[in-house]
Amino acid sequence: MTPETDVEEAIRRYAPPAPLVPAAVAMVTGIVLGRYAPLPIGIWATMAIAAFLTAAITLRREHLRILTIAAIAASVIFASATWSSLSYRRIPENHIVTFSGKGSVLATIRGRVVSAPRRRKAQTPYWQPDRTSFGLEADAIRSRNGEWLETTGTVRVKINEPVWDLSAGRQVELIGSLRRPGSPGNPGQYDWRESDRYKGILVSFSVPCADGVTTLAEAGENPLSGLWRRARMTARRHLNGCGAEDDTVLLEALVLGERSPALRELNQIMVEAGIAHFLSISGLHLGIFLGFIYWLCRLLTFSPRRSAWVVLIILTGYVLLAEPRAPLLRSAIMASAICIAVISNRSVSTRNALAAAAIILLVIDPMQIFRAGFQLSFGIVAGILVLNKPIRQLLFGRWLRTRGLVVFRDEHRIRRWFYYSGADSFIAMVCVSLSAYISALPLVAYHFGRFCPYAPALSILLLPMLVAVLVPAYVSMTLAFLMPNLAVLIGSLAAASAGAMRQLVMLTRHLPGLSIDLFAVPAWCVAGFYLAMGLWIVSSKSRLILSSAIVATVGLAASIVVTQLPATPPVNGRLHILDVAHGNMTLLHAPDGKTYLFDAGTLAPIDAYNQILRPFLRAKRLPSPTAVFISHANIDHYNALVSLLDRRPPKRVYLNEYFGLREEAAPDVRKLLDEFRKRDVQIVRLRAGQKVSLTGKTTVEILWPPTDIPELDVNNCSLVLRVGCGGKNAIIPGDIGEPAETYLAKLLPEKIQSDVLILPHHGSAAPTLKTFIEAVNPEILVQSSSYRPAPAELLKAIDERKRYATFRDGWIGLTLSRDKLNIETMRGK
Repeated sequence: MTPETDVEEAIRRYAPPAPLVPAAVAMVTGIVLGRYAPLPIGIWATMAIAAFLTAAITLRREHLRILTIAAIAASVIFASATWSSLSYRRIPENHIVTFSGKGSVLATIRGRVVSAPRRRKAQTPYWQPDRTSFGLEADAIRSRNGEWLETTGTVRVKINEPVWDLSAGRQVELIGSLRRPGSPGNPGQYDWRESDRYKGILVSFSVPCADGVTTLAEAGENPLSGLWRRARMTARRHLNGCGAEDDTVLLEALVLGERSPALRELNQIMVEAGIAHFLSISGLHLGIFLGFIYWLCRLLTFSPRRSAWVVLIILTGYVLLAEPRAPLLRSAIMASAICIAVISNRSVSTRNALAAAAIILLVIDPMQIFRAGFQLSFGIVAGILVLNKPIRQLLFGRWLRTRGLVVFRDEHRIRRWFYYSGADSFIAMVCVSLSAYISALPLVAYHFGRFCPYAPALSILLLPMLVAVLVPAYVSMTLAFLMPNLAVLIGSLAAASAGAMRQLVMLTRHLPGLSIDLFAVPAWCVAGFYLAMGLWIVSSKSRLILSSAIVATVGLAASIVVTQLPATPPVNGRLHILDVAHGNMTLLHAPDGKTYLFDAGTLAPIDAYNQILRPFLRAKRLPSPTAVFISHANIDHYNALVSLLDRRPPKRVYLNEYFGLREEAAPDVRKLLDEFRKRDVQIVRLRAGQKVSLTGKTTVEILWPPTDIPELDVNNCSLVLRVGCGGKNAIIPGDIGEPAETYLAKLLPEKIQSDVLILPHHGSAAPTLKTFIEAVNPEILVQSSSYRPAPAELLKAIDERKRYATFRDGWIGLTLSRDKLNIETMRGK
């Protein structure tokens, strides 16, 4: 027997039915180890070489079969760990991040635009021009003496104005600020720094205006890129002319993957409902497209092999036209494997094809495994492959076994079609939807903190509508050059279907319990879920496996219940000052377990509720606020309440006597008051001298504004609150200035003495600031603001060691104990 025959025999004997599946699992294991295990790259590489040599030596020895298999697995794991560690930790010496520092660095850089520029509206409470963002592959940076230094690395560029003459491939010169992404300021907040790190982006570059961008030259555009860009622009123009703007915007997103800012509200509703995957091009869209092409080829009497060739060619063009996202690439690789199998007249394993797609994508970029989109894409498809048959058997097995006993006459063809073909399609939709839902459930809970009970039913409703959108759209684009009038007519059908789909999605926001917030789910719960699911799938093979499945399920259920219990109420209360940049957001966790919110707003371009408060409540396992105190009618103290009202309205809101009642009140303030009334939120007006009892141990004294000082500006109308809890007191003064500080320091010195003072007006300088701080005599001061130098008056009035600032320390947690204040911060002091 020849050595080649020995190898073939060993592979035939030892290889599993889907040999790429264990290889993919080993590769994923190695990538995770390389990311989190703190071993030098050289050790990983040495172990990979040793394992490979061991496998090569023992491959032909029958008695060392187990050792051979273990060595092969180890070589894949250690090689993957080496590649992962290299991708995550190794940085070239001339990488652009080496030119950055702790703060912003003024710089001039040159490079090539590598992603299509996107223009988005700034999410700020005041008007700002649209912003432009794109990725830049840096190749040079100017030194202090004017010399250009060679550099490398991808940069995330943001321009604070719209730039209309930019496109991918252009060489540009930028003037602005270079900085490293900061860590999240609050518990539970999304870590953009880590997310960018997984994409190979280590720095960002901010350009203040369009004049800071200079186009140097058009990059030599290769014919394929030019064809891709022109075809995409032609497709967009055609789809734009097929219907109303609201409908065609959604049509572009479904067909081409173009995300318009106009879809922001629709996208948010679909995320809440658990059906956001319909809005992004994924395997579902590609499957509908390729299935339609294959059916059309068969209708034209093409053979299966020739039809597969047509599908493969069109698939290549489609991938070049659409955005290259992980779900699309995964689906394209699987579809290509199936087409090649049909062309070569071989059987194909869908599990092998899925594993091959994972291996190819992870070889290109191993850090993809840590992105939610990649995990959901492969997790859902794997779940469909594994769960579809058991669910079909469980729900419809008995009916399917008895269906063959029913006989139809020739005149009952329609009824027979519904009974067989129609029923099969419906059963397939139900089983696929349930399989996808179950397999995605733990990942959605882990990454997004949501449970979406309507997702399976909505998926079944939306799937036929998606087919009604995509198929006419594909036909319309195909006929656009040959028969333009007919193409527009068919395209209008696609746009109308997209409009109906949009209306249905908008109606879902009125469903009770559309999205149920979950507290933070640990990663081991996700792993336990998939372990229990796997045990149930193979539980019929032995009683031991069945018993293990039952034990794993009971243990997992108990663990999930424990993780979803609210945090234990503090004995004396706990005060949380959240980092919202320029704004205020303070949350009190009272001894009765309820939470109370004091101001909630920011001038930063973010959704302060969904991006800060909601993730914080989830991470700390805290309930939604029972009541809200708004100090005054400045937007950086209340704009987060709009989203809070949409999600979980509080029972009561406390306002000063001037809030929204003056003639000069802003429209946003009046709109907020209307929302309070619409949501049946009780509005309570407060003035100096009143006291609100939140619990037996927690009270709020109102120190300002009095009723005998009529002429006050908006800031000096702020409620000044003295929150008492656990024997400690905290002053929350809003944005008061000189008149209020003078009045409180001179006339009420005994009432304003407190242990904690949140600095008035975000720590702004005022002539009376020192006197006011001395009157309060706090143990610590808290400054809630974006970065700003401490004013001289503040530095003269305090010991700097007493000052905590959200821009520096992030979230600040204060445990209100009678003996002492326990202080915890996000970044440490």
